Amino acid sequence: MIMKIGYLRVSLDHQKEDRQEDGLRALCDELYVEKISATCKIRPVYR
Repeated sequence: MIMKIGYLRVSLDHQKEDRQEDGLRALCDELYVEKISATCKIRPVYR
């Protein structure tokens, strides 16, 4: 069986990931969520 993994990132603390997360959870077996700017080169969850 193939495992589906999702990655969700929002840049700012005031941004809400709720709607994106709900949609992705329905499609993924495992979901990683990160709140960090795209300009930041070090993304601990993405690694």
